[in-house]
This record gives sequence, structure tokens and C-alpha cells, in this order.
Amino acid sequence: MTGAVAVLLGSVGSSAQATIDAENRYPNVGAIMVWRVDDSGKPIQLLGFASGSLIRARVMINNNNRLDTPAIQKWVDDTIKAHADR
Repeated sequence: MTGAVAVLLGSVGSSAQATIDAENRYPNVGAIMVWRVDDSGKPIQLLGFASGSLIRARVMINNNNRLDTPAIQKWVDDTIKAHADR
């Protein structure tokens, strides 16, 4: 299975509405999305999504959980594994 990960900085809305913080008014807001992509790299299915507050470089707080780079990588790997047989 091919996968892709996007880390978004700034504000984003729901799937019905997208908001881009072009002026970076909310630099402490971030999101991580894990997508299934086709052979050309086009995202076709959102597998997982987490948003939170960025408290310093590469560290995010999500529901009172501290997500640093190793924790994020484990979440991404677990998300991809959970969808591998689908």
C-alpha cells in the first residue's frame, strides 16, 4: 500500500469548508493527515487525522497528549497498518 502524510500548519476547516491561514494568524495550530494515495500520488482516501496546538518545533499537544516526532511516526505507522488489508 502506498501512503502519504501531510502536516498542515495554520487553520483548516472541516471537509465541507477549507480555510487557509495565508497570513499565519494562527501559527500555533496544526494538523496531521494520513492519506491513501494512488500510483500517481493523488490522495484518494483519508485514513487518519489529528489536530492540535503546536507548542514548539515538532511538538504538538492533542487532547492533552504530547505528540513529538517519534509519537507522530508511530501513529502514522499504526494508521497505515490498520488500513493495509482494506
